[in-house]
Amino acid sequence: MVKLDITTNKWFCPQCKNLKDRTEFGFDSKSVGNISSWCKTCKSRIDKEYRDKLSFEKHCLFCNKDFVTNKKSIIYCSISCQSKHSHQLGKIPPRPKTGITLNCTVCKKKYYIAANRIGKSKFCSRSCLAKAYLPKHVKIHGFKPSNKPPKKYKHITVPDGRRLRIHRWVMEQQLGRPLTSAEHVHHIDGNTNNNDPANLIILTNGEHAKLHIEERLGRVS
Repeated sequence: MVKLDITTNKWFCPQCKNLKDRTEFGFDSKSVGNISSWCKTCKSRIDKEYRDKLSFEKHCLFCNKDFVTNKKSIIYCSISCQSKHSHQLGKIPPRPKTGITLNCTVCKKKYYIAANRIGKSKFCSRSCLAKAYLPKHVKIHGFKPSNKPPKKYKHITVPDGRRLRIHRWVMEQQLGRPLTSAEHVHHIDGNTNNNDPANLIILTNGEHAKLHIEERLGRVS
């Protein structure tokens, strides 16, 4: 049970052994209320560890794929399947298109934009945007056009059902754990087909962006 430290007027958490403010244990502003045995941080961590230990084998109601989840109430393998099934049953009516069709200012190709982007869009893709603005940025920032074809990454469906780029799967096998969304995998030689572990390194989003900018400036060979 939590205990009050009279000298600091804070409460002692028996789990993390730290003194914390009364609000961390479920005290409200006027009365004691429902007091937790641990602070909010410890309780959240313990609850997560408990949920991670749970394992329920399920059968997706929409795509009929077998999957494993830690929640008993889950009946779909993904949000995509849940949404598609809801549309199919008529629970969610299809969203009407309120946007317009424009002509790309670079390639003249027709493309659709949503209503909230009217007046803000000029290009059908990032490739066309780069073709329009890169010459100007070459003069201002010194960027050098790479004249390289767009990078294409090969994908693979891993045993747990996820669809991943091969280089991320190779790195996960090297580390023995799944990668987080904040971890980027960079090809050292720039060849996206060379997925040898020696050619891959993990970078943060900022490090990855900085490295590619330096490559464009010609500072990295």
